[in-house]
Amino acid sequence: MEKQSLRLQLSSGGSGQWTYSGGLVSYNNSNTTDATINVTPQPSDVNTDITMTWTVGAGEVCDGAIATKTIRFNQPTSISSPDTYCYLWGGLTSADNATGSNWYKWDATKSMWARQSTAPSTSTDKLHVLTTDNNCIHATNAVTLGTTTIASLNVGSGATMNLGSGTVTLNGDLTNAGTINEGTGTVSLTAAGDQTLSGGGTTNFNNLTLNKTSDNLVLSSPATIKGTLTMNKGNINNGSNILTIGESSASPGAITHNSGSVTGKLRRYFANASSSSKYFPIGNASTTRDVTVSFGSTPGSNQFLTASYNAGIHS
Repeated sequence: MEKQSLRLQLSSGGSGQWTYSGGLVSYNNSNTTDATINVTPQPSDVNTDITMTWTVGAGEVCDGAIATKTIRFNQPTSISSPDTYCYLWGGLTSADNATGSNWYKWDATKSMWARQSTAPSTSTDKLHVLTTDNNCIHATNAVTLGTTTIASLNVGSGATMNLGSGTVTLNGDLTNAGTINEGTGTVSLTAAGDQTLSGGGTTNFNNLTLNKTSDNLVLSSPATIKGTLTMNKGNINNGSNILTIGESSASPGAITHNSGSVTGKLRRYFANASSSSKYFPIGNASTTRDVTVSFGSTPGSNQFLTASYNAGIHS
């Protein structure tokens, strides 16, 4: 773990006294009269210009003269209430997600983010991807995930990430206010309890597999699956938030269905070919009321249908 500290050194040496103003720092040295001193930030005064002042001691040449240096300890600030499981993408070294120094982790004892020497690697990790924040996040080194298991994923407004070519097993919620690009891999949802996709951003998956121990996937925002949706266990509760399979007649996507229902709106693209058909596993929370739609002639280029189940009126 890389700790924030700054070394101040006077080339002339001699005796004197260090003081500060504009914010708080901690001296790593026991004696503030050393010409060379290390200081660390206080959580209350990160992202603040602090003036360090050296005053020449009595009896020295230029007795009482001062030298000043303005310092600043930068910290990301866009995550509210982080905990010790939180990792933040910085990308300051490269775009490699496996390089530890590209990540920050929340240090609860210091109430600050610290750059890491190892990348996140456990199923309890909560990953955050944000835009440039106080010079702590690289503007263009967007992260691409590899095969991993994580507790949750949060993509901030204006941020972009790629899901990569492996399998991302997500045990919790996905919040996306930015852009998630699908990559070529699979996102797998297998955990117990409802898992929510929210945030209002642009969320694309290549393949999505739903095989939950219990409960469902809740879509509070629209999502697109450009490859294959595999439904083994659990419903997709999406209401008016459209779940789209495919992206064009040339790439219509696919559904492999064994169990569960899409309880809201399901959109499917059709190939521009005769006898083109698509299966819609729509229904309610307890019953799948599925339907297959077939075209006797070519439906045209980039055509789609949106279907949802509506309960009938019983007399």
